[in-house]
Amino acid sequence: MVALPLLMLAACSSNDDNQLKPEEFVPEFVDLGLSVKWATCNLGGTYAQDYGEYYGWGSTVPYQASETVDWALYFGKIGGSGTANTHCGTDKDPLRGYVKPYTASIAATKWDIARQKWGDSWRMPTEREMEELNDADKCEWQWTTELGVRGYRVTSKVPGFEGKSIFLPAAGYRNSGSTYNAGMVGSYWTSTPDAGYNYRAYYRFFNSTRHSFDYIGRYHGLTIRPVTN
Repeated sequence: MVALPLLMLAACSSNDDNQLKPEEFVPEFVDLGLSVKWATCNLGGTYAQDYGEYYGWGSTVPYQASETVDWALYFGKIGGSGTANTHCGTDKDPLRGYVKPYTASIAATKWDIARQKWGDSWRMPTEREMEELNDADKCEWQWTTELGVRGYRVTSKVPGFEGKSIFLPAAGYRNSGSTYNAGMVGSYWTSTPDAGYNYRAYYRFFNSTRHSFDYIGRYHGLTIRPVTN
């Protein structure tokens, strides 16, 4: 377990028995036998079924439900002065050193909210680490409903780790002034920017019929599932 600042009272439970527990926990992980260990809940959540908070890529300040999410708000969150995707990669973009043409992961940097909030070795997953979950030889995905929350139970198939699993709730995403498709889709950031366009980053997308990778504009409010070494 990882000691946390006193201000962070909520923590996450593995909920292996799918029962909510009243105790407060520090962040916990599940070892699926992969290259990293996965947190048992989303950033900003307490239990496995919690949606958690929604962030723009590289932002350490979450979007509030009352805010209208757009490029101007996003740049304000990261301390920039841009107002459109054309300002990405320019001097108006504090993350210009990570996006095309540099294409560097923000994992474990000051732009990584998982590291900033949870400390220790916690961080955002890279695109490659997130892709490991999608390897059919290593993990099995099952669409399910747990404690009234829809999402995927991802279970390890790695020898010696069979049966170990995490639950990824379908938390939707935040855009404009609303949260969209909660309970229907999952949208999870990686720390990896798109090598082709400086205004996009990789994310994990899923719905009840598929789970895959895609790119999306950095300003969108997505959830984050941290990892640790």
